[in-house]
Amino acid sequence: RRVGATTAVAVRHLARPGARTVGIYGSGSQAEGAAIAIAAAMPDCEMRIWSPNPNNRNALAQRLRGQGLEIEAVESREQAAVGADMVVTATNALDRVVEPEWIKPGAVVACVKAQELGREILTQADRIILHTHDLDPINYMAGKGNAPFRDTDFVDTLFGEKRGDGDVRDLLKSLAADTPDLADVVSGRVPGRTSADERVVFLNPVGTGLQFAAVAKHILAAAEKQKVGQRLPTDWFTEDMHP
Repeated sequence: RRVGATTAVAVRHLARPGARTVGIYGSGSQAEGAAIAIAAAMPDCEMRIWSPNPNNRNALAQRLRGQGLEIEAVESREQAAVGADMVVTATNALDRVVEPEWIKPGAVVACVKAQELGREILTQADRIILHTHDLDPINYMAGKGNAPFRDTDFVDTLFGEKRGDGDVRDLLKSLAADTPDLADVVSGRVPGRTSADERVVFLNPVGTGLQFAAVAKHILAAAEKQKVGQRLPTDWFTEDMHP
């Protein structure tokens, strides 16, 4: 929910006037969260969803229709993106799932992993907006020593495998330096777009503590309103000696 909500905020500020069609890639919890959040931000939108597993994409589409969303599962990757005002990738892919020629002028493209988009979509974008400038989180891996390493997808380090064709780590490093972030757009320091024909990419591969805090506040408020759950004693989380 927190990742989807951030994407929905970006879509609200970056989509061109009259945007209505949304193509979604993925059928897991990230895709579901994105669909629900975007539908809340744009109640009259029409969605198309694709993932490699027909059963999964059909099940998600049916579940979301049950929540009142206008969404259909499509049979090909191309069908989800071609002609869409917004394209959202929310997968675990290591290679790009969207071809650059499918992105029409004026579209917004959002992802949870830059690898899903590949190099051309990033380099051909008229404008890129980041969620956070810290695009490479610090990671520690058991059995790999005490030194941290910064990477959003360390499959090659973990398994010794070659990365997929979606590897764009060099681009991310260059983008992290001076690319505007979502806070710049929401606050008005920079425009989300300057024309209806701009192709805008929103990179959302790394979360922030603010997301967790914002979602936690709503969860706590809902629990108190419904009188469910219980308050945890402070002494469960404190001690009088250093471990």
